[in-house]
Amino acid sequence: MSFREVKAHAIFFLLELEKLGKVTRSDGYQGLLNAIANDVRSKHRVRLQRQQEIENMTEALRHLKERKKYFEEQINSYNSYVEVAMATMQRGKSYATTQYLPMALILMFT
Repeated sequence: MSFREVKAHAIFFLLELEKLGKVTRSDGYQGLLNAIANDVRSKHRVRLQRQQEIENMTEALRHLKERKKYFEEQINSYNSYVEVAMATMQRGKSYATTQYLPMALILMFT
């Protein structure tokens, strides 16, 4: 795009903003210049804020993965317990006299 085309686009959009009441010609479009200056000044702060949000989300994701792993282990322990209990019941023996509950299940029910 040539400089002339860029200038024409800029003027077109300035007139559109003026129609919407966002900028005025009387102050030399100072409002637009102030908004641009504020954006440039706050760019670093916004970047730091975004980085902090990414770190927080990464930490939350790590914590959720740990909880998922813990609950999957709990499910596996429970399934093992149920399988052993069912096998014992099919043999006709009392499960309580032959085996003990896994520690994870004892903690889960207390």
